[in-house]
Amino acid sequence: MSFLPIDQAFINQFIEADFRLPIAHENAPYDPVPGTPYAELICINNDFTPYSLADSLETEGIFRVILRYPVGGYSIAAKQMADLVLASFPINSMVEYEESKSKVIKHQRNTGAQEEGWYKIVISITHKTFIRS
Repeated sequence: MSFLPIDQAFINQFIEADFRLPIAHENAPYDPVPGTPYAELICINNDFTPYSLADSLETEGIFRVILRYPVGGYSIAAKQMADLVLASFPINSMVEYEESKSKVIKHQRNTGAQEEGWYKIVISITHKTFIRS
């Protein structure tokens, strides 16, 4: 089984929400523009495990969005963007791409922190995916 459709489902939904933020994708070159906020997208998936005797598999994973805002400003803009991102992935909603259908089951927004000249907020969107093997 491939995790690519799961990853693509979450990435596409983030892009389609049009947050007007540049995006740093996994393993792609990205040079942040000083003073310009951006989002870093990371997909983390567990192994597939059998779910039923009817050839169904399940997995859980996290779609992680790291918001980076310039240090020295207030945290409000970053926290407002975090709220917008989470609102685009409501709990119990389905995120789909081709044969992949994932259900959002949990949200988490970590406390902001300064890191290498950026104010960083990490958002984790946990999902559960069931597929036919």
